[in-house]
Amino acid sequence: MTADFYPGAAWEPVSYIGDASLMSAGSLGWVEHVVVGNGDPHDLFEHAPPGNRRFSHLWFAKSGVVKQYQRLSHDSWAQVAGNDSYWSCETEGDPSEPLTEQQLDALARWHVWSGTADAIATAPGQRGIGTHQMGGAAWGGHACPGPIRAGQRAEILRRAAIIRGGPVATPTVDLSPAALRSVAAIVTGAGAPFQSHDPDNPAKTLVLTDAVSQLLDRVSALQADMTDLRKLVVTLLPKS
Repeated sequence: MTADFYPGAAWEPVSYIGDASLMSAGSLGWVEHVVVGNGDPHDLFEHAPPGNRRFSHLWFAKSGVVKQYQRLSHDSWAQVAGNDSYWSCETEGDPSEPLTEQQLDALARWHVWSGTADAIATAPGQRGIGTHQMGGAAWGGHACPGPIRAGQRAEILRRAAIIRGGPVATPTVDLSPAALRSVAAIVTGAGAPFQSHDPDNPAKTLVLTDAVSQLLDRVSALQADMTDLRKLVVTLLPKS
């Protein structure tokens, strides 16, 4: 069983975290979030009004500094229906910015210490490293942390393997024709939108559905060349 306190983090509890429940069945892994801003979000959490209170388990600064706001045996209030299944890990910065080298190293150390499975979760209930957006409406309908940071999960796993001194495993995802047809069928369906850019015209903004974001996350996890896939998806999406 994982201890309540991560030794790599400074303990900075939010005053009302005792109102949160125990994680009833333990954690399946951790979920990557993005603060959408710079600086320690402790004050944002601390002063959130009743009815809109929120906080994560951990925050990872661009410098590699880690803060902990909630005990690991208890829920955070960060991903609604996913609160009781996963630890929440906020990352400093914006969705348009990749994680820094220091953040990647800090997240890899946390991943190893936490005992999380070396896997990339793409849906609730799966073990490994997930994203806020994978939970859809039941998790608040957020497009977080976006495809750039979600796509760096494979690099976190690579660094975690180096820390352990073991072989570097390649995450496996289903990119069979049947899986791609399934995604194509829902690519224009309802979902939490987020913005990306046309690979042939970076100045043009596109609105992507959450289904597409999850597909791009999965391809990114393999560190594959996404250009052809993006071009295919672009033909199906409305231009903003």
